[in-house]
Amino acid sequence: MEFESINSNTTAKLPILKLENGNSWVSVPQTAQKNGTSVMKMSVPVTAEEKTNKKNDVKARSLLLMALPNEHQLTFSQYLDAKTMFVAIET
Repeated sequence: MEFESINSNTTAKLPILKLENGNSWVSVPQTAQKNGTSVMKMSVPVTAEEKTNKKNDVKARSLLLMALPNEHQLTFSQYLDAKTMFVAIET
């Protein structure tokens, strides 16, 4: 029995990185189309303080969502940070 070898080329889209101020590698802002307009997206925190703040905000947002009853979670999951979510829950 003979086996045929099939050469398949697969490509993976890797993030584009650049060195910023010798600090750390950050991803290059990417543009996305939203409602017909071009929007720049930069979601990666650069400094250690920004990373810590983002991590704490994600934890706080998750805790707030877990504290809500199931029927209200979808309503409040639209808020992207914990402060605005907490204000909306209070009102």
